[in-house]
Amino acid sequence: MPFRKEHARILVFAGTLTLIAALHFSYQYLIAPFYSYAKLTYTSPDPLIYGLLIVLILAMALIMPLRLARPSDFVLWVLYAVMVIPSMMIPYLTRTLGTTTQLMMAFVITACFSGVILAARIPDHAFRATIRTVSPRVFWLGIILFSAATYGGLAASGAIKFAIPSLTQVYDVRAQFSDYLANNRVVGYLVPNQANVINPLVIATGLYLRRWWMVIVGMLGELVIYAAAAYKTVLFAIPVLLIVAFVFRKSRPRQSALIPWAFVGVISVSALIDAALHTPWITSLFTRRFMDLPGFLTGAWVSVFSEGPKALFAYSFLSKFFFYDYATPPAYVVAAQVLGSPETNANANLFGDGYANFGWWGMAFESAILAVVLVLANKFSRGIPLMIVIQLFVMASITLANTSVVTALLTHGLVVSLIVLAAAPRSIWAERSRRSHPPPVAAMTTPSDDGAASWWQRSKLAAVAARQNHEG
Repeated sequence: MPFRKEHARILVFAGTLTLIAALHFSYQYLIAPFYSYAKLTYTSPDPLIYGLLIVLILAMALIMPLRLARPSDFVLWVLYAVMVIPSMMIPYLTRTLGTTTQLMMAFVITACFSGVILAARIPDHAFRATIRTVSPRVFWLGIILFSAATYGGLAASGAIKFAIPSLTQVYDVRAQFSDYLANNRVVGYLVPNQANVINPLVIATGLYLRRWWMVIVGMLGELVIYAAAAYKTVLFAIPVLLIVAFVFRKSRPRQSALIPWAFVGVISVSALIDAALHTPWITSLFTRRFMDLPGFLTGAWVSVFSEGPKALFAYSFLSKFFFYDYATPPAYVVAAQVLGSPETNANANLFGDGYANFGWWGMAFESAILAVVLVLANKFSRGIPLMIVIQLFVMASITLANTSVVTALLTHGLVVSLIVLAAAPRSIWAERSRRSHPPPVAAMTTPSDDGAASWWQRSKLAAVAARQNHEG
């Protein structure tokens, strides 16, 4: 079926409205009754205020990309679904903030995220910087050495375990792993990058080239990290990567409405399973953990730091320039004041973290950093199959919904992802192009339906050129 913008926009609007309804229903009936002790309470919304919040959410949907053709498209849609929409809804349903502050936060989030959406439209050819890739041998040697350092460090720290912890044991295992990291900060840096970038790259390449041994190696690497650190996102990464590989198996752009409808499916299936089992466990595992909680914590961080001094990154890279007014990092300050649990690490996304450091301007600051990252990702991924690029940013998208952009860059794989994209020789994935007989160059220069599609066409041309050079 040919791509039509009007049909795509209708699907986007319908998916977004259905996602809002599903999230509201799930929160009201499956989350709030069981997790009110964790401050996830429910208060009936005022129709006018709630209606305004929904209008702002839909206003952003008007300018969201209609096709998933670049890494920025995928990241934006995942963040829109798991970070932006919950941050607009959940703090109001919990009444974490006063009405004035709630509305101010909603308008600032709308302005900031809209700016990121528009910035991500900058065409990759607007930058004249030349990407200099390395040879396949050097590239894979770097991957092997990075992996050896990661797992060697885990073994030297005594963190390697041969039993997979259950979901009820993750907090105990995570506490033990934190003790290991106290004596080895390098391992603490390597492990998230290995889990979020290197292993997904190996899995994605194996799936794309049908080299199943690479898929097995990457999965085993993720399981070793989960056994050592009990990061639940690492465990869920394996099925998510497989699903993404199936959806983008032909490395062609897909309609972006796929994302909101996919989250509607997750919420609905979780609710049906819980209804059959008479438990909120599945909904808690997926909807509460990945959507409700990040949204709630956005409001919690704004609440705490609207009343107290701003953090000014004085606990981090600006410690030499500003005085920090708190005894613990912001995540623990919020947990202590809002949750009554000072030992809990209540991480926030870029909106909560940005506000904690510089108020409303802090949200704009971290949003600007995200915009730069997405523009660079589009530039550096040119010529790489779409399936590989999307899988490389799956974990980054989830991470960004739960931590600041600065933290995601330095310790959760965003910088490493950009380096991998820039350095990766495009000929690595040329083998499948030879087998699948790519269309003639003339067929790939047809005028596109939108800017994103033209990016994909240029990427295909670059991939063909890389294959020809490789064969030559």
